[in-house]
Amino acid sequence: MRLAARRPGIHTSPPTACIHAWGAPVGTVPESGNVGLIDDVVRRAQHGDVRAFESIYHTHAPAVYALCRRMVGDEQQARELVQDAFVRAWERLTSFRGHSSLATWLHRLAVNVVLERLRSSRRDTLRLNRRRR
Repeated sequence: MRLAARRPGIHTSPPTACIHAWGAPVGTVPESGNVGLIDDVVRRAQHGDVRAFESIYHTHAPAVYALCRRMVGDEQQARELVQDAFVRAWERLTSFRGHSSLATWLHRLAVNVVLERLRSSRRDTLRLNRRRR
C-alpha cells in the first residue's frame, strides 16, 4: 500500500484504532481498488452481531466523544450525544457501504446527531420565548 497525499498542517499520524473499510490504517489507499470491501467486524455488525458492534463502539467512541464535546462544550451532553450517535449507527449500519472509512462515516453521523440536537434545543428555546410574550 502507498500513503495517501497529506495536506499541510493536518495531523499525520492516525490513531491505531482508525481502520479503513478495506482493513488498512487510515492514511493509506488500496493498491488494487478494494475500496468497496468492508471489514469483517463491520460486516458481522451489519448482520446483527452485537459483540462486533461493541467492538466498533469501543474503538470509535473516544473519537466520537471528542467530536461531540468540541461541538457542544458540555461533558454530560456530549456523553448523551455519543449514545445517540451509536444508537443511530446501530440502526443505520446496513447503509454503510465502505465508500469511506467507518471512522469517517461515524464522524458524519455524529455531526448530524449533534446538529439535530442543537436545532431542536434552539426551536424549544424559541417556543418558550414566544409563550412568555
